[in-house]
Amino acid sequence: MIEKTKRIYQTVEELKEAIRTNNLHVNDEFVTTDIDGEAVFICIKIGKKKVHFLRKYVLTDTKPMKNDGFDLRLWLNEDYRDTFPDDLKDVIKKVNLIKEKEMFGENKYGIDDNCEQIEWFKNTKHRIATAKLEDEYSHWYWLQTPYRASSAYFCCCATYGLGTCTNASNAYFYVRPRFILAKCQRSEI
Repeated sequence: MIEKTKRIYQTVEELKEAIRTNNLHVNDEFVTTDIDGEAVFICIKIGKKKVHFLRKYVLTDTKPMKNDGFDLRLWLNEDYRDTFPDDLKDVIKKVNLIKEKEMFGENKYGIDDNCEQIEWFKNTKHRIATAKLEDEYSHWYWLQTPYRASSAYFCCCATYGLGTCTNASNAYFYVRPRFILAKCQRSEI
C-alpha cells in the first residue's frame, strides 16, 4: 500500500533508522547531494531485503546510453556515485536505472527483465519526470533495458510516461538514477 503522507529524511542516519525500525514508507523522500547539488530521492519500493529510491527529478545534463566507449550504466556506479556524500556511498548497494518491466509491468520493447512491476509505477504520473519542481516540461529519460531486436537501442520513458525505445548513442536523453540500499547493513549484522 502506498502512503499518502510522506516523510522527508535529511541524513543517512535518519534514513537507516527509519529502515531499521520499519518506519520508512513508499513516497517518503530523502534529501542529499549529487552531481547537480541538492537531490531528492523518493522511496519507490520496500522489499524484504532491499529498499529502492528514485531521483525525483532527472539529472540536469543529458547523456547517451552507450557511445564511443561511454556506458551510462558504468558511469552511474562510478562517476555519478562518487558525487554522493561518503556516508551515503558507504550504504548504497547499487546505482542503476529502472527496468522497462519494473515501470510498465511488461517488456513491450526490451529483453525480458525477469522482475515484477513496481507498484509505485502503476500511477502514470510517477513515470513523468521534470528537471526541477518549477519546470513545466517533462523529459524523456533512459531505462536500463536493452531493445530486444538490436543492442544498439535501449528502452526509455517518454514525456507522457509512455514506454518506447531509441538509439543508445542518442545524447539528448535525460537520466533518472535509482539507488538501492540493503535493509540490513553489513556493519549492523
